[in-house]
Order: sequence, then structure tokens, then C-alpha cells
Amino acid sequence: MPQGTEQVEAGVVVYNPPFSRSAIIALGVGATGSDLPRIVQRGVYGTRVHTIFHPDIYEFNARIISGKGFKRKAPIQLVNEFSGVDQDGDANPRKKRTEKGGGRQRAMKTRAKTRVKVFSGIKVDAVVLNEIGQAVLLHTADCPTLVGCDTARGIVVAGHAGRDSLVSLIQDGWQGRLVSNMVTALHKGKTEKADLVFFSCVGIGPEYFSHPTDHEKYGDVNLLRNRTIANEWGSDCFLGSDVDQGRLDLHLLIKRQLEMCGIPTENISSDAKLVDTYSSPNFHSRRARRRGPNGKSHNRILVVKTS
Repeated sequence: MPQGTEQVEAGVVVYNPPFSRSAIIALGVGATGSDLPRIVQRGVYGTRVHTIFHPDIYEFNARIISGKGFKRKAPIQLVNEFSGVDQDGDANPRKKRTEKGGGRQRAMKTRAKTRVKVFSGIKVDAVVLNEIGQAVLLHTADCPTLVGCDTARGIVVAGHAGRDSLVSLIQDGWQGRLVSNMVTALHKGKTEKADLVFFSCVGIGPEYFSHPTDHEKYGDVNLLRNRTIANEWGSDCFLGSDVDQGRLDLHLLIKRQLEMCGIPTENISSDAKLVDTYSSPNFHSRRARRRGPNGKSHNRILVVKTS
């Protein structure tokens, strides 16, 4: 278990990776709907959450946006007491009065002690956090969450590291996109790559994430993807280096991609063992076809900039 990791209760894991200037709260389907509001109200490692960015990550587009850009473009902006995430963990208040203006839906402020602004509706995979108390809320299944930090400037980026964002068929070839985009978002020539640290957590284990090349429907696609991964980032990204079975280790693939981007190996860590979404009964897994109470079909990952 990495430094600063705490399994609070069934379905709730809190990560405080060293040097990351962030905290990660992972809530599986075993957590209750009230857990996230309770955590936000209480504060995260002494940090009050004041803004949550809730991107739509289901296109696997590897796009990244700044918090400022998210605020400017978000079609939905809510201001509410933190009841701010409803029973399903969605970024909507349970009760709100709304008015329309400037093409956005804006909820009227309540008389809450703690008000949290929630921005949603932008189709991106990752968001850059510049202010203490800003957070990213991701809905995930088997895909890991990847968090990066520029330790010199205090900038954090949090993203949904799905397979199709990590390795995608673009035009005439397969390319890795999200990891290099996250490195670029932090680096921008303004800092040394030795100052960048990355941490990945909560995802399916390679034992259960197979991509057989003889699959009746997806065999041809799997063959091309598997060969690309093996050639570009090493065959040991597959369990037992078996490219034909293609049991993909997403955390190792992320590590290899970061290394090729110039991130020192000692600056890359993961929690590949504590939460395997497939085998953990308290977390949702699409491959395991396991849902939570009331059909809940996602895990909620909250990444908070704490310093």
C-alpha cells in the first residue's frame, strides 16, 4: 500500500500520494450516496472543497482542459450546499431553484454553510487544477485514475486513464495520447520534468483484462492494438508477456508511457494492488458486470488539490 493510503471503510479508499499536492477519494458502489457530500462538507486533509469539475469522460478523447476553461465553457453550472452530489453520485443538487442566463443553467444559492460550485457537461478526459480547494469528480468503471503534479509550481492534473485514451487508433496508426497530453499540460517548457510526479489508482487488474487475438468479433483489432503496445512500450505490459492473450496491465502501460515522455521512474507510482475493480466486491466493474445497490453503475473518484 503506497504512503498515505487509507481504506476508510467498505467501498471508500483515501489516497494522499507523497509530493502530489492532492488527495484522492475513491468511492465504489459499496459506498452510500451520502458519503461524498459528507466528505466534502468535512473537508479533505484540512482543505475545504469550493469547486468541483465533473467532466463527461465517455468519449475517451484524451482531451484536457484547465479549470478556467471548464468554467467558461460548462453548459451547466450549479451553486449549492453540498448535498451537491445526489444519491447516484452525480453532480446535481437534490433540491435547486434554477434560472437561465447566458446559455447556462444556474442554481440559486441556498442558505448552506458550505457552498460548492459544480461545473459539468464538458467532454474531456482530464482537468488541470490551479487553486487549492478545486476538485475533479470522475465516474469510472475499470479504467484507472491518473493524477499528475508539477511540484515546483503546484499545478495538479487529474484524468480518466481509459484504455482507448491511452492507446487509440488515429487515422492510419495506433497512438498513445492521454499520458503525453497530461505531461504537456503540466510541463509546457516552464518546469523540469524531474519536478513532475504521477500516481495511478483504482482500475482492473491484468488477470481480468484480456484482449485475445483470436476473439471472434474483436480479434483483428486486438491483434493490432496488442502488437502496437508490445512494440512501443514492451510486451511485459501484458501478463506473462503473452501478446496473444493480451491480459493488459494498464498501470504498467501508464508507467512506460510516462517514462518515454521523460518522467523519471522514481516519480511514478501506482496503487495497482489495493483496488482491483474486477475482484473487489465494493467497486463497480463493467467486465465483471457488477453493479451496486439500485443499479449504480460507476465508481466515484474525487481528486482534490490540497496544497
